[in-house]
Amino acid sequence: MADKDFLSQFSEEGKKPDSFKEEVLTPVAKERKPLNKGLLVGIIVLLIIIIFLIWWLFLRARIEMPNFFGETKNDLSAWVKQYDIDAKGIILKEEYNFDHPEGTIIDQSIESGKKIKENAKIDFVVSLGPDPEEAVNFPDLKSMDKNDVQDFIDSNKLLKTKMVTQYSETVETGKVISYELKGVAEDEFKRGSQLTIYISKGVAPEDEIAVENFVGQAAGSAESWAKSKKLEYSETEVFSSTVDAGLIVSQSPAKGTLKKGDKFTVTVSKGKGVSVPDFKSMSKTGLESYMSGGSDLAVTIGTEKYSGSGSYVLDQSVAAGRMVEIGTTVRLTVNKGSGWYLDDEGVVLDGGAVDRLSDKVNSLGEIGINIKLKKTEVESAETKGMILSHKIYTSKKEYSDIEKLPLSITIEVEVSNGAMAPVTPETPESFYLTEDDIDVLNNKHIDRIKDLIANYNAKGYNLTVDVIEGPSASVEAGFPIETKVFNNDLSEEYSLYAKLPADAKFVVTVSTGEEGE
Repeated sequence: MADKDFLSQFSEEGKKPDSFKEEVLTPVAKERKPLNKGLLVGIIVLLIIIIFLIWWLFLRARIEMPNFFGETKNDLSAWVKQYDIDAKGIILKEEYNFDHPEGTIIDQSIESGKKIKENAKIDFVVSLGPDPEEAVNFPDLKSMDKNDVQDFIDSNKLLKTKMVTQYSETVETGKVISYELKGVAEDEFKRGSQLTIYISKGVAPEDEIAVENFVGQAAGSAESWAKSKKLEYSETEVFSSTVDAGLIVSQSPAKGTLKKGDKFTVTVSKGKGVSVPDFKSMSKTGLESYMSGGSDLAVTIGTEKYSGSGSYVLDQSVAAGRMVEIGTTVRLTVNKGSGWYLDDEGVVLDGGAVDRLSDKVNSLGEIGINIKLKKTEVESAETKGMILSHKIYTSKKEYSDIEKLPLSITIEVEVSNGAMAPVTPETPESFYLTEDDIDVLNNKHIDRIKDLIANYNAKGYNLTVDVIEGPSASVEAGFPIETKVFNNDLSEEYSLYAKLPADAKFVVTVSTGEEGE
């Protein structure tokens, strides 16, 4: 059966019922009502009223601009807060003005009486008072009295000029005794210059002593005056870059009156001082540059110590920032580095004396090398106390004699107990030094030299060594500058290459590591 729609199934031969026919819509015209003109007029009037109210309440300029001429910034601030004025629109400009005091308003960009809004932009000019940098003619003050001085101050509106009254035995009451002008000469005087004018109060009462001004004078003048007035006089010293040595910098009291027995103290200049720099913050290059640059200090390298610190200068004898006299000596302790070598420090191990090694360990501790010494005695025919073998190590590594060593290390030595030592031979009559012996005497540390002599004596010789210290900047401390050899009573000198007596005396001059005067 062919496909049919739903209703076709119920009709014969494809006929549809009448109810299935399409509907036809017929439009119906509506009746238009006439326009209400009264209502339209009412709406327009209402809109006008609303717009007026918005303008009246929010948009109109309703704040009356006051006259701020002669008022202060505080008055302006109070007005801004009272009317909730937008402070971003208030611009203050400042300028010097001779006629109006500092802080008063002398101009405004909107005239008084005009209506403004809260967000109005208004410029104000505020007086800074008289210009302190304006030049003022300096008068003959010593010819003036107190009234003249006051007129001079008032008419020129001087900012830092003051009058101080004090007793005087020589100047009439009301007259100028002296004046003190700081920082400028009289022909450079300005409104803001600092000037103190001392006015006489006449002769002090009998039981009162008028304090005189001794600033800039020699200390002896103040001392003589104080003793003549039977005052208790004392001095203190300070460095000054402006007052010459021996002159008075200040006094206490500076003015007024005293009575017999009162204290009168002056501060006397020690001359120009120099502030000690922080040498510990300098690198080696920076220190060398400072020392070669003509410093006012005598800077010397006093001690060299080993340290793991990254700083070159480890300590200074005068604290940084302290004021000292020009030429003061400052001794520095400097860093030799974070590692060291046995030969550089004259450490003798195999063949050396263990007691001497112990002493050396102690001395090295003073320069930053921390050695833990372990000793084991073994039977040997060698001299008692002689080091037979050694081992150098840390918890992490064992070191050879020629390696650079850390600052904390263990040295373990085997030492002869002398139990198998042969009978001491008879003292030989004479002997020759070997080339190695001569090299030790001329070039090795004094401890090596002493060990060499001790080894000879262990074989029956009776040698002695005298050590003399001498300055030498070119030879490291502890190393020989000159080595000489004599007979026992010093009556005859020998060459180191000559045949020497068994009781020869060696005289070794060793360097202190410092430059001589």
